[in-house]
Amino acid sequence: MRGEQIGRREPVSFDRVLVDAPCSGEGRMRPDDPGSYKNWRPKVPKQLGSRQKSLLHSAIEAVRPGGIVVYSTCTFSVEENEMVLARALKLYEGRIEMQTLPIELPGAMPPCSTWQNKTLPEIPGARRLGPPEYDGFFIARLLKTG
Repeated sequence: MRGEQIGRREPVSFDRVLVDAPCSGEGRMRPDDPGSYKNWRPKVPKQLGSRQKSLLHSAIEAVRPGGIVVYSTCTFSVEENEMVLARALKLYEGRIEMQTLPIELPGAMPPCSTWQNKTLPEIPGARRLGPPEYDGFFIARLLKTG
């Protein structure tokens, strides 16, 4: 069964769901390794963002009230990280809330607050990780409240 279908087929069935979303992999690109970015194209993050939204929404539908959804990617793309979460927070307003991660991550940065001259919705608790400690990574934790 595809991840996008789990929420419809198994609604409110799980205590925890991890969405390790397929992504553009921008966090693993290296300037000294052309193979790490040879297939990347500007349209890729936007295309993947659509699938990631479907996966995250499915996970939210699949988790029980009081359950946790963790969303992660290995990319720096705002379209695949902050914008995916902002859409879910708007769509599920009053039914999910952001949570602070239960551990401190060395070198973690807050999410982006602006993109292409636009202010993004606040996404407290989400974190970006990057070099030199890690490959690029994004993680957020959501609590389903209703």
